[in-house]
Amino acid sequence: MADLLPNRSTAARLLAAALVATQLAGCSNDPTRINYGALSKGVAAQLGVALPFGGSAPALSQGLADPALVLAQTNAPVTLAQPMNGTAPFYMVGVRDNGPWRTYATGTRQTLVLRQGLVTATRGLGRDLMASEVDQTLALLRSGKPGQARRVMQVLDGEDITREIALDCTLAVGGQTRTATGLTGRAMTEDCAAGDLRFRNSYVVDAAGMVIQSRQWLPTLVGPLSLQVLRP
Repeated sequence: MADLLPNRSTAARLLAAALVATQLAGCSNDPTRINYGALSKGVAAQLGVALPFGGSAPALSQGLADPALVLAQTNAPVTLAQPMNGTAPFYMVGVRDNGPWRTYATGTRQTLVLRQGLVTATRGLGRDLMASEVDQTLALLRSGKPGQARRVMQVLDGEDITREIALDCTLAVGGQTRTATGLTGRAMTEDCAAGDLRFRNSYVVDAAGMVIQSRQWLPTLVGPLSLQVLRP
């Protein structure tokens, strides 16, 4: 199992830096998308990262661009992602719905696919999560009840071979809580294990069964992510 887990190396830090430096590099007249060109320089300045076409920007204490600025540029769903390895956070915008699955993307098309707020696939993050079977976890999140769930992840390893991880998970239910953006929901945790691999996911779930705030383990080079819904 150890060969499936990413090394938290310089590559991970560079990848995370690339996400925040280039996520706002595109431009579109589509009202469901951010005006990436208008935002890119300001966000790069606030993050203190290299600008896409040369030069550098000063690091400012506020760090990430004001969420209100991002939300003002689009009517699309927006989620704030914070890598738990300490690298800079970044915004992701909903670009496509396919039934219950919603694809969120950066300007350079690194993507997360979410179902009911659960990450089911990634692309462009290194050692990606290719697909997931999470129906049992989703059912317990919707019901707000504790229980056992089987989770299967298709993971791209360091040799670009897709390998399957089958996890046994236990979900527990906590009390009502408030997210950083003022939304309220039910706290739940999911403890998963497969051999030596063990991790805990934590969720805040609204009355409709949607995960509105979470910390989710991922096999990618970016590592676990904290996700905060800014606009559903």
